[in-house]
Amino acid sequence: MMANDQLKRRAMELFRAAGEDPGGSSVEDLRARDDALWARFVPPDAIVEAVDAAGVPSLWVSVPGSDPGRAVVWFHGGGFMIGSPAGRRAFGADLARAAGCRVLLPGYRLAPEHVFPAQLDDAVAAYAWAADLLGAGNVVLGGDSAGGGLAVTAMLAARERGLPLPAGAIPTSAALDWTFTGASHTTNLHLEPVATKDVYRQVAERFLAGHDPRDPLVSPLFADLRGLPPVLLMVGGEETLLDDSRGFAEALRAAGGQADLRVYEGMFHYWHLFASFLPEGRHAVQTMAEFVLRRTGARSAA
Repeated sequence: MMANDQLKRRAMELFRAAGEDPGGSSVEDLRARDDALWARFVPPDAIVEAVDAAGVPSLWVSVPGSDPGRAVVWFHGGGFMIGSPAGRRAFGADLARAAGCRVLLPGYRLAPEHVFPAQLDDAVAAYAWAADLLGAGNVVLGGDSAGGGLAVTAMLAARERGLPLPAGAIPTSAALDWTFTGASHTTNLHLEPVATKDVYRQVAERFLAGHDPRDPLVSPLFADLRGLPPVLLMVGGEETLLDDSRGFAEALRAAGGQADLRVYEGMFHYWHLFASFLPEGRHAVQTMAEFVLRRTGARSAA
């Protein structure tokens, strides 16, 4: 699929303007700019409800007709330092509409105020809450960037803690290797507007606070992946994180799991969040929705 260059440029300029560079503005300014960027895309029919998900302040997002019995638990990105449930309301509504379900957006704790494993603990708590409410077979985990990795590590931690596993997972533009071994960190550096290895190293210093980045609950690329449910990996072909998804897909298949890797050629980090005007973004959301429908079933395909 070829990107419409004008629309792609617009999306990349919006993303760059938000300035996810922790070495520049203050964390507070970055958080405010990030929320402001995504707020402009919230559709008027989005239904947003605040909920306490086992102590994790979260948002339920749905649209008229959403099946309340199925859900995607989606973890926002932002390097574990910025981002919020409010910043994924538009995406949540897009996915809820396409998949005919609800989307839970957990407000997990952020660095530098809270370091690892606070984010993981909150993610597991929110997932367990949703699984208890709806049944694990009616829940899919997902997330973007750091949140994409969190969706995977939450599954691993749930397995360790004896919790039922979700129906599947959708790590998107996912950070799955915080040791940055993928060649795409170098080969795609000139193409990536914001999410570079230097940025990731800076945020890793803050959220890991000296913890080993090779810990499988930080970098799931190094985890024992046996027994995980099917995973849909989505990544832009121009992302520095491209090889994170490629490597994880290979590792999951080697462990006997099902990995469906979708590389969107010509696309950049977070392209899926611009579904309101970017055709590739809409296609990504629809692909996610089809996976959710296959994994959870549906009251209706509408």
